[in-house]
Amino acid sequence: MIFSLDPINVWEQFANLSSIPRASKNEEAIRLYLFDFAKKHSLLAQQDATGNVLITKKTSQLDSQRPTIALQSHMDMVCEKEVTKQHDFTKDPITLLRDADWIKADGTTLGADNGIGMALQLAVLMCDEDFGRDIECLFTVDEETGLTGAFGLEKDFLSAPLMINLDSEQDDEIFIGCAGGCDTIAHFSIPKETLPSGYFFFEVSIHGLQGGHSGDDIEKKRANANQLLNTYLLSIADKYSLWLGDVRGGSLRNAIPREAYAWCAVPRKFKESVRVDWNIFIADVEQEWLAYEPSMRFVLSTTDAFAEGWSKDALADFLQAVSACPHGVINWSEKMPTVVQTSTNLAVISSAHNGITVATNQRSLSEQERDEIAVRIRQLFELCGAEVLNQNHYPGWEPRFEADLVKHATRVYANLFGQEPTVRVIHAGLECGVISGTYPAMDIISIGPTIKDAHSPNERVSISSVQKIWEYLLALLR
Repeated sequence: MIFSLDPINVWEQFANLSSIPRASKNEEAIRLYLFDFAKKHSLLAQQDATGNVLITKKTSQLDSQRPTIALQSHMDMVCEKEVTKQHDFTKDPITLLRDADWIKADGTTLGADNGIGMALQLAVLMCDEDFGRDIECLFTVDEETGLTGAFGLEKDFLSAPLMINLDSEQDDEIFIGCAGGCDTIAHFSIPKETLPSGYFFFEVSIHGLQGGHSGDDIEKKRANANQLLNTYLLSIADKYSLWLGDVRGGSLRNAIPREAYAWCAVPRKFKESVRVDWNIFIADVEQEWLAYEPSMRFVLSTTDAFAEGWSKDALADFLQAVSACPHGVINWSEKMPTVVQTSTNLAVISSAHNGITVATNQRSLSEQERDEIAVRIRQLFELCGAEVLNQNHYPGWEPRFEADLVKHATRVYANLFGQEPTVRVIHAGLECGVISGTYPAMDIISIGPTIKDAHSPNERVSISSVQKIWEYLLALLR
């Protein structure tokens, strides 16, 4: 199916990449593929100490004065799946499906972020055309969970003064700046205790939410599964002497949580009461969210007994902290009113025998504001008795609206498609910010085909948009 699409080399490479597991920090197989590709096409390939791979296509025009251009994408992908989907991201290939103008996966993330960027690079390297300049294709590791490859990039690994990042998701936009970010992780040290006898055990779960990218989708009307479930748990904790055996929600710091669940116990006399309250809770949530989250599902079911858990008293500080923790847009940019300035994502809740951990992610176009919201969240959790770490800080990418590469890219787009592109800053984090710190003189832009709902099983990429960006990329290289 996919091999009949144009541009054929791009889709062929995307299909090949989709057959290779490439979760963050598990990029060895995809790295071997890149080296085999380079060998097959007689291209120079190098690997740095961090695991980044650089493949270079040299021009045959030895007297060319045209500057080298680097193309850049990342190897890893976000691994999310529907709750009922059986899929092992360490070994199973991504199943590709076509739906009209869209390519999507079967119940999992697609990996177009950033597999389609990689496929574009590989197609350029395969291209018979000599662009009259050297092309450096940089493939970085572990972008999704820490920008590890970008941070580890060495100052002499690249020679290009110009770079085109291929990790953007709207084909009529050129990105020239992005937000920086950090994580705030809170741990509540509350060891489990033995439950009293005479309890009713049940599980509550929320799933089927849209989720999405915590940068690019944070301003959209998307429900947060952690917030919703916590609202119910907080409402019944004191009322019915709640105990929890486990509580979990979300899986990635850079994805809006789509699912959450908790193993609960209450005295048997409250068996029907918790069901009544659950139904009232569902009605309230649906009144607010059903128009935006039409696929959301709520389940309350009996479950096996658990011997140890956390009582309502032990849970009080945790539940109150999550309830008070902000999520979503904090403020908008004054200079660019349609761009989110600062946001925070209540991303992941997980539990173990020794306590409960809450992971949040902050982003901002201003490092000062990023740090301020991180401190506010830290103080909130500390006041509620948690041990808190602020970590994984990464810089934003300062826009250069007057850079020659930006002007050239704008002009080329207008000539090709008959209209001006939108030149803008994105609230999501891109590796460009880190790379520009290592290569401060380098001019960088970011482009890419239209991708919807990245970081979720609804992720899909537009077929016609891939063709459009391929034509645009070739024109930029010529």
